Amino acid sequence: MLTPFWEYKELIYNADKFYWLGQIIGNIVMFIPLGVFLCRINRRLSVVHIGIIGFVFSAFIELTQFLTGRGLLEFDDIFHNTLGAVIGYFIINNSFFSKRKK
Repeated sequence: MLTPFWEYKELIYNADKFYWLGQIIGNIVMFIPLGVFLCRINRRLSVVHIGIIGFVFSAFIELTQFLTGRGLLEFDDIFHNTLGAVIGYFIINNSFFSKRKK
């Protein structure tokens, strides 16, 4: 499903709002640890680097799902996963973790 943001349409118009909200939030939350981990192992990575790594990693997962027939190749998943990695970056760089002495 390569139609951008189709899950939001389903969230708005479908009766099963909790399911679609869970899909969106789940994909975001799933990649927050990646952004946190990458920032912890290399402080020099910028938000752009984290976004690119999150995008590539997510695209690899989606492509693997497509090629193996174990899931759908979805633009929304790639977007939400990338967003999750970026949120992880901001969590680590705007929290007490970033204020600790190195």
